[in-house]
Amino acid sequence: MSRHRNPRGEMPFLEHLEELRWRIFWSLIALAIGTAIGFALVYYFHVLELLVEPVRAARGEPGFKLIYLSPADPFFITLKLAVLVGAVLAFPVVAYQV
Repeated sequence: MSRHRNPRGEMPFLEHLEELRWRIFWSLIALAIGTAIGFALVYYFHVLELLVEPVRAARGEPGFKLIYLSPADPFFITLKLAVLVGAVLAFPVVAYQV
């Protein structure tokens, strides 16, 4: 399919949809790569401990630990934090695509 555009720069509707599809695709790829990097950062640099430290200081208990209500909670908390860090890392690419 050739991309012939008229002099005013207009595109047919289906080409707009194709352009939107590729921009969403690159944004999701950037988010996935950012999340993978974010997971490595969160896991290896113990970011969760940095977030719990102010709570320990406020409670005055140096041995304060988080309470997990299910066995999967520690993994999902780490994963949610990694997705948040990944979104921050992917923001420039997503903003450019928008």
